[in-house]
Amino acid sequence: MIAQKPIISMLPDQDPADIISLELVKEYIGLDDDLDAEQNKVLPVLIQAAIEQGEQITGIVWAEAQYKVDGLLSLWPGIGMRLPLSPVFSVESVSGCDASGNDVAIPDQAYEVIASAIEFGRPWAVIRMRAGWPMEAVTYSVTCTAGWNAGTLPEGLRGWALARIATAYDMRTSVAAGITAMPRHHARGLLDRWTVRGTPDG
Repeated sequence: MIAQKPIISMLPDQDPADIISLELVKEYIGLDDDLDAEQNKVLPVLIQAAIEQGEQITGIVWAEAQYKVDGLLSLWPGIGMRLPLSPVFSVESVSGCDASGNDVAIPDQAYEVIASAIEFGRPWAVIRMRAGWPMEAVTYSVTCTAGWNAGTLPEGLRGWALARIATAYDMRTSVAAGITAMPRHHARGLLDRWTVRGTPDG
């Protein structure tokens, strides 16, 4: 069965986890809390930009948040369906609809979740069907938690982000003397393990 393209959205009224602190960035760059206090307004912009760029390069979610994935179609019986979102560490709920758009109840015991971190280009978490899975359901809505918090973020991702933030801080204008552009692949090798194959930079 061919799956329709899913719709992925972050649940409203929440903020992604703060995975790279302002204090850590200031220490990494070597800024003084008193003398460089004005940078407290600049650095959060660079931190967020680095995280977003890292997510774009790797094709995965970095900062932990809850997401809703709509429009998944079931795969083969006994296999289940894949979540096009990673890394997924937990699935909070699964609901379904039939071909007419009517709700179909999916009991918790009718599936198991094989949650996956992303390593070496393997991006999928799997919701595996069990006995009692309602075969009349053809589309699904899944609520899940994806990404890391500050304590679980892999050090390779943290190291890349810190290096990128420091580079962006040192090159705060688009053109600098003797440099035509910010180096695109600075510390790029730190992301190799966590980059999903098939993404533009993967």
